[in-house]
Amino acid sequence: METISEKVKKITEDQVDKFSKDSKYNELKDYYTEMKNKGLISPQTYNIPPLDTIGERLYNSKQFDETTEQCTQSKI
Repeated sequence: METISEKVKKITEDQVDKFSKDSKYNELKDYYTEMKNKGLISPQTYNIPPLDTIGERLYNSKQFDETTEQCTQSKI
């Protein structure tokens, strides 16, 4: 009995073989490689903040907000 990962590998290899025969796919692949080598393509980055660790980030952000608020009020 094949595992799920073995099935996925087999299907992926079959699809790569199928696409490698297509001239448009090869043109697109070459174009992508060329753009990547020129530095025009970069991996996508995410700016997701880390998870709140038992309220620590929330506490720190509240503390920062209070400090900023106090500084703003003292200048008025």
